[in-house]
Amino acid sequence: MNILSGLSMFAFFAYIYIGIYGFRANKNSKVNKTFLVLCIAMALWSFAYSFAYVAVDSKSFYFWSKIATLGWCSFSAIVLYLVLTIYKVRIAEKIVFRIALFSPVPFFMYISLFFFGAGIEASDFIKSVFNITNFLYNFFYLLIAIIVIIAHGIKSKSNREKRQSFLIGMTSAIPFLLNLITQTILPMAGINIVPGDIGQIYSLIMIFGVYYAITEYSFMNISPSIIIDDILNEMMDLMIIININGDVIKANTQTLNLLDYKEEELINKSILNLINNAEFKTMVINKNWNYEITRFNNLNCVSKQGDLIPVNISCTNIIDKKVGELVGILIVGQDARLKNRLNKEIEEHSSTYNKLKNSEEIFKLMIDIMPFALVLTRISDSRVIYINNRALKMFATENGLALGRLVTDYYSNPEDRFKIINEIKEGTFVSEKEILFKKENGEKFWALLSMASAKYMNEDVLLSGVIDINDNKEFEIKLRKAKEEIELMNKELKNKNELLMEANLILQDKSSRDSLTNLYNHQFMNEILEKEIEYCKKNNESLFVAMIDIDFFKKVNDNFGHQIGDLVIITISKIIADGLGKDHILGRYGGEEFIAILPRIEKQEALNRIEKIRNSIENYNFNVENLKVTVSIGLGDYNRDNAQNTIKRADTLLYKAKDRGRNRVEWN
Repeated sequence: MNILSGLSMFAFFAYIYIGIYGFRANKNSKVNKTFLVLCIAMALWSFAYSFAYVAVDSKSFYFWSKIATLGWCSFSAIVLYLVLTIYKVRIAEKIVFRIALFSPVPFFMYISLFFFGAGIEASDFIKSVFNITNFLYNFFYLLIAIIVIIAHGIKSKSNREKRQSFLIGMTSAIPFLLNLITQTILPMAGINIVPGDIGQIYSLIMIFGVYYAITEYSFMNISPSIIIDDILNEMMDLMIIININGDVIKANTQTLNLLDYKEEELINKSILNLINNAEFKTMVINKNWNYEITRFNNLNCVSKQGDLIPVNISCTNIIDKKVGELVGILIVGQDARLKNRLNKEIEEHSSTYNKLKNSEEIFKLMIDIMPFALVLTRISDSRVIYINNRALKMFATENGLALGRLVTDYYSNPEDRFKIINEIKEGTFVSEKEILFKKENGEKFWALLSMASAKYMNEDVLLSGVIDINDNKEFEIKLRKAKEEIELMNKELKNKNELLMEANLILQDKSSRDSLTNLYNHQFMNEILEKEIEYCKKNNESLFVAMIDIDFFKKVNDNFGHQIGDLVIITISKIIADGLGKDHILGRYGGEEFIAILPRIEKQEALNRIEKIRNSIENYNFNVENLKVTVSIGLGDYNRDNAQNTIKRADTLLYKAKDRGRNRVEWN
């Protein structure tokens, strides 16, 4: 059992590796995604059984068996769905069929999880139903999948697809027959040569067959290499790759933008929906692809909205060298509206293009005709192995000086190069990074650098695209400095404005206050009263005004001096302010006279406060011998009248208080 446990754990790692490998071959493909799900299910099955084989008791065994259920229950359904999807069986696209196809999965999961286990004894009927239906489910699903694979291989005219189908069909049939013999036929005859379920180990044969088909015959992967992906997306022209049936399998960003499609909308779409030309249509339908480059001028390319865009296209065959078979066609299109701008560059390279014989030369030509600077360097020693004309002009150098040169010689700071290489090691490419370069003569300039790793003539290389942004960068630096200076000036101006506003507020406050008591002065109290009356009228609130006058204040000045008189005025202003509280407003109206505004208060409360103030003044000790001070007060209601009449009423009541003996409060 330890051997089975080890094999099962090996199978776990194999499924994970091959699943990820297959998925990375074409991440956007539904087939590759489904294959990854299948490998994950198999990996889960294998991982759980690696522990179930060495379980010390039934409880542990059933725990791991239930985890394995998530893998083996779905295995056959995923395999059949994957095969139907690969070979584009139309029924697999119908949602009802997919639901029916996967319906056994939850059934067997439910039975396995809740009717079998430690301490759970299922009835003979449940066991019989489970064993029979499980056998039929796996047998027929896998048998159908194998038949579809072999039938496609027999039917296909492609040598590559025949080899794929034969390889995958045989490596699928072997574990199918092994499992059928050792798990069903022999046990029925009373012969048990295998201890327990090892279907996940048998299935390694199938997975390794698929892996070999992927690596040797491009199974599930007719997409371009990583370097071609990067070049396609950097190209300014329309570039499409189609399979031999005329279906789109890859399109660069420029194509998507030009035709206003999203990538998922364009993939698997017939090229005849995009290019409207009788000769081209005949060639696609008859699969009459020439071995040499075929060109079409002034074709109409149809956008998603139905707009006709004039293009010139070239069709180049993509040959699988392992089997010598056509696997796809590269269509390079040029927007005819840009013809005048690019015509000169095309003419310069047309004679060279006809002489190219292999993919390395085609790749070199693609670099040459790029509308920006491109440099190819070896990863091993960082030396330049190819540089196009635009790059030679940009770095003010010549081929003889640049080729074989350390590329770091063209970096103002060589550390920038090492940082970028580290980024590429972590990912796949670097896009539009601002770098300070230097020319052959030492002159420095700013540029945007895009870089991707690739294979060129069996060497690991880095393809670098460089766009000069020096003028923009210098302008940006000047603009940033100007902006910083403006921000500094604005900051200083703001500080000065704040100081000025603060000074204005201080001056405004001083102009509205009495210099001796710091109370509001006569004019400001009139303004406040007008605003308070307007508010109280609008909101139907009460308001009272008290006029307060110090009795016989002239005698205080005459008998005790003006300094004591000032002390009396200051002290009485504080007593009144304390008595009024924060909600009411006090001002010095003139000489020894004060005015108090009491808004939003009941009449009796106002009278009580004013009377308390009068009493506090009467009993206050000024610590001056023979000095006793009283006040007379007139308290008037505003009666929804204006400020002038309100003050007049309070003033009248004040004089009434004085006429009646002083040291008293009169109110209306």
